Amino acid sequence: MGKKIFDLSDSDLMLIDTFFTKAESDHYYHTLLNTTAWREYEMEIFDKTVKAPRMIAWYEDKDNIGANQNGPDWTTELLAIRQRVEQETTLTFNGTTESLS
Repeated sequence: MGKKIFDLSDSDLMLIDTFFTKAESDHYYHTLLNTTAWREYEMEIFDKTVKAPRMIAWYEDKDNIGANQNGPDWTTELLAIRQRVEQETTLTFNGTTESLS
C-alpha cells in the first residue's frame, strides 16, 4: 500500500493508494449513494443564509454530548469504514458527515 504524506501548515494529510480495493470502493459508493437519507442544509455566508451546494447526511455516536438521539444509526458500511480508518490512523472518530455533490 503506497502512502504519501503531504506537508501542509496546520494539517495532517496522508494519501493511501488502494486503502480500499476497487470492489470495496464500488460497493461502498453504490450502497451509500442509494441508501443514505440525503438532505439539503443551509449555511450562513456573509450575513446571508444560502443553501449549500451539496446534500449531506450526519451520523454520530449517540453518547456524544448534545447528540441527536433521534438521528440515524451508523450503517454497517459506515462502521466498517470507520473501523478501518481508526486502525490505520490510531485515531478515534465519533461522528461523520457524508456529502453528495
